[in-house]
Amino acid sequence: MSMGNIELAYVILEGTTWHGEGNELAAFPDSETMMEASGLNWDVGRSKMYTHAGIEFPGREILYRTDNLQPIGSVSTGYQADSPRDLFSFGDSLVADQVATWSTAGTLYRGALPTVWASMKVEEDWTIADEEYKPYVFMTTDYDGKVAFTAKPTAIRVVCANTHAMALEGAGTGVNIRHNAANRDERLADARTLLTVTTAAMNRFKEWAEATTSQRLDDATIEAVQEILAPTVVAEAGTRSKAKAGRENIITRFRDDYLAPEVELNGFSRYSLWNASTGYLDYGQRLRKSAKNDKTQARTLSTMFGTAARAKRDIEQLLTVV
Repeated sequence: MSMGNIELAYVILEGTTWHGEGNELAAFPDSETMMEASGLNWDVGRSKMYTHAGIEFPGREILYRTDNLQPIGSVSTGYQADSPRDLFSFGDSLVADQVATWSTAGTLYRGALPTVWASMKVEEDWTIADEEYKPYVFMTTDYDGKVAFTAKPTAIRVVCANTHAMALEGAGTGVNIRHNAANRDERLADARTLLTVTTAAMNRFKEWAEATTSQRLDDATIEAVQEILAPTVVAEAGTRSKAKAGRENIITRFRDDYLAPEVELNGFSRYSLWNASTGYLDYGQRLRKSAKNDKTQARTLSTMFGTAARAKRDIEQLLTVV
């Protein structure tokens, strides 16, 4: 099913994440079923690039879907493309029985160019502060060089579907392999140890999150997080008041709509600030639709790959400093 320009499938047993939209599956599927349900059952072809006069453009190729011949990217000849099947095969290879527990998969578009992704459940659910969390490995790849082949741990806070990327400094989590890396095959083979590394990283992350429940907040930490969410703008004289008002509006919405409810639920702790900032970045940012992206797509791109993902990383690293 398509959400604007987003195509995805998800397992209803895991809850109605992604705003409850997409192709709903009643049980955890195997790779073939998930690829079919999410529209990812296609391979990648390559074609030389020519000028309008029929002259070959050196060093560049067009990638296209083999099912409908639609172009999906323009790349250098050294670019090694991963089909959706490669991504699913990688996930299957991480588990002993070669059958991963696939939870969600789909496609995001930057204009007409797709980024494909999938998530697989890797261990039992957690409980932090009497709240349920679901741990996954998130995998993604693209066809224009903007996103490397990536596999990284991710956790979903079930009560509000906040997405935590486990970006703790020094955690050693995740794998990023460039599409033109000379030793790419060897690195992919080495990356199959990811599940063992990820499990250890998830345990460290869970311990960190649990510790934040007893760490009392202070104004300086709140201000530091607010600076990440809404950086102070150095504006020209004629626009200073507007820039200041815009920043104050963001901070007010963050404090009133996200931080205050979290504090009421879990006290004046770093855990509350962590979840409030993640909730704001997932759902509170005011993103504009454009000719190429509707608001749902813009928000999902930001959460997975863009400004929200980077801000979450910075906030989690900030909060590791007690």
